[in-house]
Amino acid sequence: MKLIGGNISDTPVKNVRDGSAFNVGGGGSSGGQAAFLSSLGETDNQELAWLPGYLSSYTAGSRMILNSVASPATGVASDVYTLHYGTDLHTATEFPTFTGTPGDESSSEYLLFDGGNALTALESTFMKSIVQDNAAWSLIFAMFVVLEAGSDNPSIFNSNNTSYRKGAGLTMSPSEIITLQIMHDSGVSKQVSHTTTLTAGWHTFGLSIGEAATTGHIMIDGVSESFTSTYSSPTSTAEGILNIGCFGSDVSGAATLPNTWRMGDIIMWNAEIGSTALDAASAVLETKYGI
Repeated sequence: MKLIGGNISDTPVKNVRDGSAFNVGGGGSSGGQAAFLSSLGETDNQELAWLPGYLSSYTAGSRMILNSVASPATGVASDVYTLHYGTDLHTATEFPTFTGTPGDESSSEYLLFDGGNALTALESTFMKSIVQDNAAWSLIFAMFVVLEAGSDNPSIFNSNNTSYRKGAGLTMSPSEIITLQIMHDSGVSKQVSHTTTLTAGWHTFGLSIGEAATTGHIMIDGVSESFTSTYSSPTSTAEGILNIGCFGSDVSGAATLPNTWRMGDIIMWNAEIGSTALDAASAVLETKYGI
């Protein structure tokens, strides 16, 4: 089933997290996201969670995914982190396809990309902070990887501007290596890669960064690798707009996610949770996605 609908301005966000606002067929019980988020740990620092299989994130007939964290740690409204299926920032003619049964809360619920899709969360203070001085943040998500010959650095996670500056970018190289780049106004502020060569299938990806503490971890499938997380010349004018599966025409040097890639759960914390907590959260997702 593909999520379709009118313009974003015609579909206001409802700040509802128990699923009662949605009239959907089938599916599990509402409210399961609370137990799921608790199982991931560090609940006091959770900022956002986009969970395709949960009614708390699902919006029938619109082009949005709602934030399943009812009270973000920074104190902003939950709907600050509404994830849009394309916006005026992009020129998409199609959007990722929702697959599965709304509310079933399983690995069978995900967003399916076709090689020309993108999702966008509009500018926020938290997204700006992840590339600035004293940044403290963590991220984990599940993604089904498809290996495509000649794929040009598909962009998984990106908050840079159109010149690939003033943001963070997580990409996969043609040799199936995941790399994080933190960009300042004129170049790279920090770059780190995980040593794992990816294979096709479901994987968990994670980051935990404490810039002031110089401690960082990049994780794939529960295997964390440490790095010194100091940013060189961090930007003071970050963009703060998050793109998932961005268009190659929007960000130089990064391509769209290849056809049949799938996006599962995405969770972010406004703190450095460290490798132990990151690996524990990964174990939850690994069990869910059969990794």
